[in-house]
Amino acid sequence: LKTKLCISGNNSIYRYCQDKEIPYRKIGKLIVAVNSEQKRMLRNYLNQGRDNGVKGLTILDEQQLNLIEPSLIALAGIRSTSTGIIDSKTYMYHLETDIYNNMGQTVFKSPVLKGHLGNRKPQIELGGISNTKIECNWVINAAGLAAQNVAKSMGQSVQNIPKQYYAKGHYFSYKKNIRKLTFSKSRYVAKTQILVANLKNNNAKLTCGTPYKLKDA
Repeated sequence: LKTKLCISGNNSIYRYCQDKEIPYRKIGKLIVAVNSEQKRMLRNYLNQGRDNGVKGLTILDEQQLNLIEPSLIALAGIRSTSTGIIDSKTYMYHLETDIYNNMGQTVFKSPVLKGHLGNRKPQIELGGISNTKIECNWVINAAGLAAQNVAKSMGQSVQNIPKQYYAKGHYFSYKKNIRKLTFSKSRYVAKTQILVANLKNNNAKLTCGTPYKLKDA
């Protein structure tokens, strides 16, 4: 399901941005290997992506990577041409507008206190200024780091709740231009490294668990 929604969502979000005139840039993405172990893992990522139906994936050697990102030091990489960045603030504004136009509403400062998923419609108790109980057809748990607690509060079985894993992120700025989103993925979640551009310019912000290799950093 995740694979199906990811691929269809990639196409849908670009169409939505075009229809709503939301700024976006399809700048592509690089998944790079900075050591021999990661280089061996690249072929598995490439095959898995193609098996899942992802288009526009190619593997690049060190020389080809340098032509795309001269500031990057890596042994090899995978290039994805369908990845991009969007103006998230404008995107969220249009999503909220669509909700209101379809007789919905957004309610802030209303934490989920508890809920019940029975044979009938789900019931949720919200806190805030005054406690409120609501009945609904569907409940989408998008509470981020609190998602497990929300699921427990609604009576979900512990066996059906995914285990939560934490990873520490470090943030650095890199003032030189980059052309692509860049990922370096190890087998450990905490060592994933992400180099992200922004819409206004190509200056990058780096999120990583270990030092990232960039020339003149």
